[in-house]
Amino acid sequence: TPAKKDTLSFLVSDVPIPWGRKEVWAVLLFTTASGHYQSACLKVLHRLSHVLERKETLQKLLKCHCWQDFIDLMLKKWESPPRLSTGAGIPV
Repeated sequence: TPAKKDTLSFLVSDVPIPWGRKEVWAVLLFTTASGHYQSACLKVLHRLSHVLERKETLQKLLKCHCWQDFIDLMLKKWESPPRLSTGAGIPV
C-alpha cells in the first residue's frame, strides 16, 4: 500500500547485521507519500550526504552513547542548510 506520509527511520545496531555479502551497523529507511518518488529520494540522499560528509560529524555520531543523542545530533545537522561550493572549493 502507498505510504500515507513521508517517514525517515534509522536503525543503529549494537551488533553487525548481515546485508548481502557484508555486514552493516546502521540502516536508513525512508518512505514518501509524494507522487514524485525520485525527487523525494534525491532530496533525502542529498541531505544525508550533507550530514555524513564531514568526518567530525560522523565521528560524533559514532560516539553517541544513546539513541536520543544520535537523533539529536542527526536532526541538528539535518536542519542546517547544506553549503554549496564552486568548482574551486569556495563556499557559495
